[in-house]
Amino acid sequence: MKTKILTALAVTAFVGCSSNPEPTTAEPAPTQAAQADMPAEPEAPAAAATSAAPTAEPAPAPPPEPAADIAVLPLKVSLDAKTAMELKADKGIYAKGKKIAVFDKNVLQLVEMKDNISVMKDGTVVSTPAMPKKVRFNEKDELEIEGGGKIAIDDKGAVTMTPPDGKEMPKNVKPTITGFKPEARRAATLALLLGMMSMGVEQAPPPPASSTPAAPPAKK
Repeated sequence: MKTKILTALAVTAFVGCSSNPEPTTAEPAPTQAAQADMPAEPEAPAAAATSAAPTAEPAPAPPPEPAADIAVLPLKVSLDAKTAMELKADKGIYAKGKKIAVFDKNVLQLVEMKDNISVMKDGTVVSTPAMPKKVRFNEKDELEIEGGGKIAIDDKGAVTMTPPDGKEMPKNVKPTITGFKPEARRAATLALLLGMMSMGVEQAPPPPASSTPAAPPAKK
């Protein structure tokens, strides 16, 4: 019913009817000029700049990829008259007949401790606990130590060792390798590094000054 009434009212307003209704005065439609003068309705803000969408945090860097398995061949390494190690076919490093470390894939694991040294695909060497200086293998498989240090082994097994930070190699340290083969260069290098870490590679401190006063010169 409401729809019929509204429809009738609409028709009456635009067409008129046969009965004589009271005349009504229609409001004139606004002209185009008048519409132009009318203020435009303010646009709604763009949802406060899209609700200030939060900036996505960068994804964390992926962990370093492990290097290929380290090749281990039997050989002997000595640093001085007292420090000698042997790499055997079981991939273990022995000192004085006792296994002190073993290679497992790209990791050198100490036997009696949780310490280990790992080689990554990019040549980086990481350890647990962390070493105080950054260490990595370069493209020649020379071990570079932060601060200018280096351990290098040529194809004949000759060793060149340079301590970092301008330190001098102790005179009693004369590293040699017996039975070296180039394909086991990294294993031999890490054995040398392990030996140097165990030695400390520090110059022996000067002897303490004697507390006994010097005897006066004999009278002539």
